[in-house]
Amino acid sequence: MQNDVQRVAEAIAVALGVDVEITDRDLLRVAGTGEFSRQLGNSLAGQGRVHAHVLQIGATIIIEDPGHHELCYTCVMAKRCYATAELCCPISHGNTIVGVMGLVSRTQAQRGRLLDNARANVAFLERMADLLSAKIASEEAMARDRLRRRQLEAVIGAFDQGVLVVDEYGIMTQANRYALDALHLSAEAVVGRPLQDVLTGTGLYDALGSGTEIKHHRTRLKQHSGETVDAICNAYPVAIDGKTLGAVLTFQHLDDVSKLTYEIWEHENRATSFDDIIGDSQPMLSVKEFAAKIASGNSTVLLRGESGTGKGLMARAIHRESKRRDGPFVVVNCSAIPDTLLESELFGYEEGAFTGARKKGKLGRFELANRGTLFLDEIGDMPLHLQGKLLRALEDRMIEPVGSVESRPIDVRIIGATNRDLDAMVESREFRKDLFYRLNVVPIWMPPLRERKEDIPMLARFFLDKHCRTAGRRMAALSDAALRCMLAYEWPGNVRELSNSVEYAVNIESESTVRATSLPQRVRVAKRSDGPNEAGGPQGLEALERTAIVEALQRFQGEPRAKEKAARELGIHVTTLYRKLAKYDLA
Repeated sequence: MQNDVQRVAEAIAVALGVDVEITDRDLLRVAGTGEFSRQLGNSLAGQGRVHAHVLQIGATIIIEDPGHHELCYTCVMAKRCYATAELCCPISHGNTIVGVMGLVSRTQAQRGRLLDNARANVAFLERMADLLSAKIASEEAMARDRLRRRQLEAVIGAFDQGVLVVDEYGIMTQANRYALDALHLSAEAVVGRPLQDVLTGTGLYDALGSGTEIKHHRTRLKQHSGETVDAICNAYPVAIDGKTLGAVLTFQHLDDVSKLTYEIWEHENRATSFDDIIGDSQPMLSVKEFAAKIASGNSTVLLRGESGTGKGLMARAIHRESKRRDGPFVVVNCSAIPDTLLESELFGYEEGAFTGARKKGKLGRFELANRGTLFLDEIGDMPLHLQGKLLRALEDRMIEPVGSVESRPIDVRIIGATNRDLDAMVESREFRKDLFYRLNVVPIWMPPLRERKEDIPMLARFFLDKHCRTAGRRMAALSDAALRCMLAYEWPGNVRELSNSVEYAVNIESESTVRATSLPQRVRVAKRSDGPNEAGGPQGLEALERTAIVEALQRFQGEPRAKEKAARELGIHVTTLYRKLAKYDLA
């Protein structure tokens, strides 16, 4: 405020024809005229007894005989005082004295002007003090306003979503960094301009016109340059005494919504790596090695194999090891969602697309998975009428929500999974051939548990620890007899059935070791040899397997596609049969 205070001092000096000096509460001279103007910033400590006294009593005082007044006795300037008279007035702010304004005469003529009109001069001086007090209040209010504005800017800037503020005429007054970055604009291109000259599709004018909030509005923000941003928007009117004086728009890029979805999923479901997939058998090592090799690409993957073989775990591991690991991993179980709802779940829908549709529409799983991975589990159960739409999404990388006339680009890697025989379904026209070829770019066959029985002990111990923790039980191990039963059993339900069987045993076992008698009956009564080379051991199992393969090949010897028929009878895929033939030197 020093410039303003100095101007007041100069105005008083011109009006009254005397010198003026103004000090603050620390007796520092902050303004002055004449000789005092060359001493700004100096302290009056030791010589400003009158100013100090006014600060103390908070009242105006007149000194008619400087150097001889009682206040002057201890002043270092008492013997050589330059003043002929002095009039001092406190400057108050609220209940606090913040300074002193003094009028000083140096000549007898000035003394006469000062004292002859003392009452008028005091009144004038006190009005000037009130003026400075009002100025202080104004400056403090402006400082508080600047602080609040900076705080508001800091809060808005910290949002992980875009914020645009407009006044009652739709002129943009503020935009945070997220908004500017998302829209590829500068603050200069936004602030002070009508919103409609920069951006459409916000819904802000609806909020201004109706005075009602607009929430979770799925829209496409479009700039006049032609650039678009798919976003979720909210518009909030700002009203005082019932009159709308502006509005605030918040929006979030759909990619960021998808990322948030992924972060929530990752927090609740720890991402799986290939090391988390239990199994050191040769079939599993081969599958994991192949999956790790193709994980970094963007090609569509089709996981095939019986139910319970770990296709979901493999899909998560591929995603984690891919370049999309920081993007969302979204799961759709095509057999768990009714046919009538599956299309809207996959592709989303617009407001009013059908009876009962959610207001403002809904994002589909494709958009939620943007820049990430979409896992289509049980894809063999997808209804035929949706397969064409899925094919288009895979080929064109575009989707069309239900009820929309616009296509939207997507950047999604597809991993499909099925336990059904898609080759046979294509032949019977239950599954589109063109979709099958589009999905079957990188096929991965998950081996059934009966083809990797070497992994059973490791898996069983893992499930024992897991289910003991869940049940609050403490069991040290599985008995040898229990393991032999498990090795002899064929596990048609694969790893899922093994987990369930161990959980069953944990619940009924009363000892610290799981005994064979605690296993489900179907596992206990599995046929096995009682000799030293029992079927439960690796050598016995391999002998039985080799014999079964030889017998199957002999039955179809000389027939067309004999190996395929033998594999079908054995309940394995033909590629698995070729691997077995090499293993037992039967090729």
